[in-house]
Amino acid sequence: MNLGHRNAAWGDDKEATLAARAGARSLRVKLPAAHLATWGVDIELGDIQTYASLGMVDHIGFLIGSESVDMTVAPPGAADWESEHYIPKSLHEPIFLPDGTVNPGNTWASYVYRTVDTYKPWIHLWHVWNEPDWVADWSVTRTWETEPPSAADLPRFNGSIFDYVRMLRVTKEAARRADPDARIATGGIGYPSFLSAILRYTDNPDGGAVTPEYPEKGGAYIDVVDFHYYPIFSPKSSDASVDELLATKDALAEVLAGAGVEVQGWNVSESGAPLAPTPDYPDVGSPEYARNYLLKVMIMAHAHGIGGVDWFILSNGEEGSDDVFAHMGLYDDLGALTSVDQATKTDLGEAYTTLTEVLSGASYDAGATRELALPAGARGAVFRKGGERRIALWAVTPGDTEEARASVELATATGFEVRAWDGAKAPLDASGGKVTLDLSGSPVLLVER
Repeated sequence: MNLGHRNAAWGDDKEATLAARAGARSLRVKLPAAHLATWGVDIELGDIQTYASLGMVDHIGFLIGSESVDMTVAPPGAADWESEHYIPKSLHEPIFLPDGTVNPGNTWASYVYRTVDTYKPWIHLWHVWNEPDWVADWSVTRTWETEPPSAADLPRFNGSIFDYVRMLRVTKEAARRADPDARIATGGIGYPSFLSAILRYTDNPDGGAVTPEYPEKGGAYIDVVDFHYYPIFSPKSSDASVDELLATKDALAEVLAGAGVEVQGWNVSESGAPLAPTPDYPDVGSPEYARNYLLKVMIMAHAHGIGGVDWFILSNGEEGSDDVFAHMGLYDDLGALTSVDQATKTDLGEAYTTLTEVLSGASYDAGATRELALPAGARGAVFRKGGERRIALWAVTPGDTEEARASVELATATGFEVRAWDGAKAPLDASGGKVTLDLSGSPVLLVER
């Protein structure tokens, strides 16, 4: 879950309280170098202990920036916030001193080591930077399959692909020195061609070539592929949106396979869908579409081996905002509230709460899902919790509409309790060892009695 910081008067503890009430069980915890340098590396310990008390664990840590913009390759006069868009000057300094300790002269290594050492009881997965392959014009990426992305290509990183591989290497070596169980993830990438470049080159500034000093290509430093996906760039149904996210994972997996690289897992540290259209995205967004996407993406990501999806974002922005990202909140605008008890969930928040109530702690059962033998117009997944089946089902929404219908038969001796997206409950009694259920494009969650 991405908390954001909509209410300037609130600390992360209040926002986390609302995230937990909405159903979040883990957070994307941003620990920027400048923030920790200003307030002390342990400044977030109190908040992260609060998260644990709220039942939130297995966070992903977000590493980014430098202590000051002057320590980066940013041009003179750059604003302090731009330290999160420019790589550290000292990135290619040795990671360790001759005595084996982390080199304070490599500011990224020092930052990573101290941060991981401080937060390792709560965080073991760390993603490196944020959207290093972001571009304003996707056509820039067309050469990346064969040519190394340059610093000029990457305006939110301002280093080359060799620098990003270096950052992965420094992160992995420094983090593992602090926590042998630390896992390193890419930083919310978006393009398979960027991953291809990571896997083709070393951290050698001289063309990424393999040498004794630079023995490994980038794949050696990745444990988890973390990517971002937003289904906002063309009108499509919630099912088509989920399929596009899964296709992105498949494309990234194909790149890994082609390079002979295996990873431990997958994560999506940002995804969201709008509750309303906006001027720049007039054909995308409605409460029905957004809540259907949330439910379906969480269910299908789990079924397809994605370890976590961090929803963007906790709070809507100002009502009527032209910003599409201001309409993806689990809550109506929190900006002016004085108490967490004043918060009101959106349809997204209600759907997320229902999903967590039914499926938190459940495990996906691929065999039982196949045994459902669903008709072509239906989609779903079977989970198990405490030995009982919990089944998610819906009618597949084609094209760019949320209108769909399907009917399924399920074998059961006892029947189910059916939960709608908003938590409404209804019994579904068995007759002759089965039940029949009419489905719409909105998922229902079945708990076997």
